[in-house]
Amino acid sequence: MLRKIYLLFILLSFFAFNKIIFAQKVEKKDSLNKKPEKARLEGNVKIDTSIVDKPLPKIKHSPAKATLFSAVLPGMGQAYNKKYWKIPILYAGAGVLGYFIYFNNQRHLAFKDSYYAKVYNYDTKLDPFPRLSLESVTLNKNYFQRNRDFLVIISVLVYGLNLVDANVDAHLKDFDLSDNLSLKLEPYSDTQFGTTGLNARLNFWATRR
Repeated sequence: MLRKIYLLFILLSFFAFNKIIFAQKVEKKDSLNKKPEKARLEGNVKIDTSIVDKPLPKIKHSPAKATLFSAVLPGMGQAYNKKYWKIPILYAGAGVLGYFIYFNNQRHLAFKDSYYAKVYNYDTKLDPFPRLSLESVTLNKNYFQRNRDFLVIISVLVYGLNLVDANVDAHLKDFDLSDNLSLKLEPYSDTQFGTTGLNARLNFWATRR
């Protein structure tokens, strides 16, 4: 009887030992095929490594940054928006305005000197326009002053439009504007007034990227 129990114990031990070996092999194989853990414990801090597998978020085009760039240096916002063709137009307009502001200011100062020379009886050598009357000099002085001031206001408006253009372009950068237009005709009926007709619907498609 003891011999049978002893043999049974040996058989059970043999099967148990084989099961443990088999389980270790399967576990080892699974550990080789398994992906790295998403989180690991280092000290008392749990570090989530799942963010490594996530795609980086798409950086949105910043209207505030485009406006700031154009405020610091006109045209820089357009370059940030990749609208490089607008930069030479902007600076050409600024150059034309700058030239005419300078020209009108110089003429205004010349007629102003002539005006003071005639009013305060300065030496005629200091009068740029000795043959012109005081009335004519006054009219010209005021005329070129108005032109200069008007062009300065236009320059300020152009500077403001430069900011608005950069801001609007940056806002539209994240939008995909399609040229597709759809016109849909539908039957229309009003039971209250007893009228029928056609209803036209025109769709403008604008989808965000």
